[in-house]
Amino acid sequence: MRKIQPKFFVILGIIIFSQYLSLDKLLVYSQTHKKDYGFYKKRWEEVISQLNLTPEQKDKISKLREDRQRALRELREQFRNKRTQLKEELDKDSIDKVKVERIVSDIKDLMGKMLDKRIEEIIAIRNILSLEQFRLLNERMEGFYDLDREKGFKGGKLR
Repeated sequence: MRKIQPKFFVILGIIIFSQYLSLDKLLVYSQTHKKDYGFYKKRWEEVISQLNLTPEQKDKISKLREDRQRALRELREQFRNKRTQLKEELDKDSIDKVKVERIVSDIKDLMGKMLDKRIEEIIAIRNILSLEQFRLLNERMEGFYDLDREKGFKGGKLR
């Protein structure tokens, strides 16, 4: 087997660090501030109440969010497992580059799936709401997570 160049590890480390930094912050923040979930749920409900939704729209959005949360929970768990596998592989005395690349590829796929879920949600919400409601929601979501900026997590508009 060929010896892996030290540049490879530096580049791989930079890529992994930069791509997963914000997700890591979100995961750490969500685990250390689980009690704050009620705060965000309340803020979300306040934003939704300003849209004057019909009961049908409320039901559709509620179901959509539940489905997304369930799907993302599964994807995040898979992501954490792959990240652990990658760390274990990189900590070995002899690194198998093919195995590392396969794990990194799996991680990229999972991140792509999470992004796909987010885009699907935005499109579905847009299809449920009127254009005016969607614009108002987007406006109200601006700065939704501003209170947490000092803790490292940034949020914002739907798009």
